[in-house]
Parts: sequence; C-alpha cells; structure tokens
Amino acid sequence: MKVAVNVTPMRAIGWIGVLFFAGMLLLTVVAPDLPIATRLAGLIFFPLFLLMMIFLIIGVGPITMDDTAVSYVCWLGSYRIRWDEITRVDADKEQGSVVFHGYRKHLAIPGPFGWSGPEKEMMRELMIKQITSRGIPMKWTRRAGYYCYWSWRTRRV
Repeated sequence: MKVAVNVTPMRAIGWIGVLFFAGMLLLTVVAPDLPIATRLAGLIFFPLFLLMMIFLIIGVGPITMDDTAVSYVCWLGSYRIRWDEITRVDADKEQGSVVFHGYRKHLAIPGPFGWSGPEKEMMRELMIKQITSRGIPMKWTRRAGYYCYWSWRTRRV
C-alpha cells in the first residue's frame, strides 16, 4: 500500500514570507528618511530572511511511504530510505519533523503537523505500524527539528 501526502502549509508559509520580506526590503531601499543603522540592518537581515523563505519553498515536496521505503521529493532532489535500513527514528514533540536514521545516512521529512491531503491519517498509521512491527526505537527530541531542511544524507533515487 503506497501512501502520499503533500506539505502545502509549509509551502504557503514560504510564499507569504517571500512576499513579506521582499516588501520589507523594498521599503528599506526606498524609504527617504530612514536612519542609517535601521537601513543597514534591513539591508542585511531582510535578504537573509528572503533567502530562507525561498529555500523553504524549494526544499519541501510530497512525501510517499509504503511497506518498503520512505521517499521525499523536492526541487532540490529525490531522497529515499528503506525501512530495513532504518536504525532509529527521531521526532519532535510538536510533530514538525521526523528523522529516519540509518547507517551513515538519514532522511529528514516534515512531520505530521505539516502534512496535507486525504491520506494524511493513513500515512501516520503506516509509519507507526512500520516502526512498531520492525522494533525501531523512537525518540522524542527537539533536535529532530534541526535536521529537517539542510541535513539530508540519503542517496538520490
């Protein structure tokens, strides 16, 4: 049974952030009587936040899961880890991210909080079923959230 979910809420947050920070950057550039320190801070931080929002948009994509593997596809590439390679699972308590660890690699995906689509509950049930039936240890940790967008270490599909 193959199940797929999208991460539309995260992409929407990225687009809203792009519009907001691009507008703030534009205001920083064209505002006539802005103090130099404020203008300098805006010219440093708004482009930085704008780039982070763009990275959020291109770094999220659909997640598919079946009895053999977990796959994640985004504009940055396609990533996959098989269930028999997974040695442990880390998740944050807010359900914002899940990290599947294997030998010398891991796959970080957005967690159930960011999933959307009609198969959201089926994917959660499949994930829990695979973790429990295979005896994979699961740990609730804040650290899982830091893997989510820049620490993929799986081979491309």
